Amino acid sequence: MSDSHADRPLANSCARAVVKTADVNNKVQRECLLREYNNHRRPRIASSQNFRKIFDTINDHTSWTAQKPFCLALEWMDTTLADISTDSHIENPVLIASILKTVLGGFGELEREHLVYTGTPFAPWDYHLHAGYTKHSRPKTRERARLRH
Repeated sequence: MSDSHADRPLANSCARAVVKTADVNNKVQRECLLREYNNHRRPRIASSQNFRKIFDTINDHTSWTAQKPFCLALEWMDTTLADISTDSHIENPVLIASILKTVLGGFGELEREHLVYTGTPFAPWDYHLHAGYTKHSRPKTRERARLRH
C-alpha cells in the first residue's frame, strides 16, 4: 500500500470505493482507524470473504495531519444489514442463513486472530466504564441490580 493515489485506479479495479478517515484531533477515532487498518493487513482477514476488502490507503498513517489525513479506501457495499427491511425478508431462510453464515464466519476468523474477547460474560463491575469504579471494584448490591436493567 502506498501513499500517493491521485493518479492511479484502485488496485482491484472496482468502480466505487468508500473512503474512511478520522478526526485528527480525536485520539479514539485515530486509534480505531489504525486498528482497523492493522487488522485488515492480517492475511486471514485480508483474504476473507466475510469482511469487505481494503483496497488501498491514502497518506501515511505515521505523519497524520489535518491537511493530509490517513484514509482507508474500502470496498463499496450497495447495501448494509441496516438497510435490509426485516418485514419483507424475515421469512426468507436463504437470506437469513447467508447473513448468519457470514457473521459467524467473521467472528470465527476474528477469534482465531485473537481479536475477539471470548472469556467470561460481561459484568459491568469488572470494567472501569462506570464513573467512580476502579477496574475491579464491585458496586453495592442495589447498584448492581440497577445496572442489570
